[in-house]
Amino acid sequence: MPQDDAPLAIAFLVTGSLGDHIAAARFVRDLSKYANPFVFDVYSSRPAAARWLFSAFPNCRAVYDEATAWDENRHAYPLGLWIMQFLSIDRDNYKPDRLRATNSVLAEVAEAIGKAETQYELFISTSPRTDSLLARRAGFMGVGRNRISHSIAGLAYGGDELDVGSLAGVLDRFELDGRRYVTVHNGFDVDYSFLPKGARTPPADRSTRAYPAYDRVIAQLKSEFREITVVQLGGHSSARIPHADVHLTNRTSLGETAEILRGAMLHFDSEGGLVHLATAVGTRCCVVFGPTPVGYLSYKDNINLPPPTCGDCWWTTDDWQSNCPRGLAKPQCLSERTPDSIIEAVRPTITAALAAFGKRGLRDRLGLRFSSR
Repeated sequence: MPQDDAPLAIAFLVTGSLGDHIAAARFVRDLSKYANPFVFDVYSSRPAAARWLFSAFPNCRAVYDEATAWDENRHAYPLGLWIMQFLSIDRDNYKPDRLRATNSVLAEVAEAIGKAETQYELFISTSPRTDSLLARRAGFMGVGRNRISHSIAGLAYGGDELDVGSLAGVLDRFELDGRRYVTVHNGFDVDYSFLPKGARTPPADRSTRAYPAYDRVIAQLKSEFREITVVQLGGHSSARIPHADVHLTNRTSLGETAEILRGAMLHFDSEGGLVHLATAVGTRCCVVFGPTPVGYLSYKDNINLPPPTCGDCWWTTDDWQSNCPRGLAKPQCLSERTPDSIIEAVRPTITAALAAFGKRGLRDRLGLRFSSR
């Protein structure tokens, strides 16, 4: 529980998926640099993930479960910010005079957010049903999901990579140290707490966001690049990929997953949380897009594959994540994406990564320091 005699503390209410939490962490990182000093507490719909993500921040005091602690504690802060695909100030407890007297820079940022908030009132009050419209508006402004909070607050973006710390010995524990490997994920986010009432959730083996043919992709990849090890990551929503060499679904913590992604030459996935995590630790991804918008949710350095047909239909229906809005048994946006086209897209990256890995191995054997730059 926050103490009244503690240094000025503000609160962040962070909700949504893993990707939403990573985007929020980037915003908090850059706000902390710009408006230092202040301390903060996080109230999260995913407190375990939030504790891991924000633990590296020296000004983070605590992380709480928003479902049980937010309403009880929110009155203690002069500024509470809800960070989703927008920023919203907790007006009921906002104390601008106290904020201004203690941290004038932070007060200016809050004022900028307050002014922009009126322009986003529709999206805030109707989220997530209007997320598609929000994405289009952001696109007109040239802003992607990773930078939309920064744009609203008038804050400079500090980059996609995020300091999430490191865990020693992870690659050795899973027998990946020194191996040339790629990672693959074919699952999806199973937390649908933001679905409108009555909307159906997908069964564990199906989602309109999940590319269904990754086993064929991996089979072709291994046929062409025999020296590569393929590691499957994921959770309960992931279906086993038989041609993967190492199956780690439901076997890794978030921190271990980050370390394995960090060491990968490339990560294969549909658009989702592990793409955001891989990008945060500096690993390039090959992302197969379907119903979610490429322009809004992609990272420029990734290999982003737009749907060959249709696509960009998220939130055109309440159950778009479970059922194709067109009523098709299999979403055409993903079913028509061929494994051949994915292999063709990644071939230059894999070839270059293998060549770089070979040079590193030679230098390591000669006792020379290797730099990838």
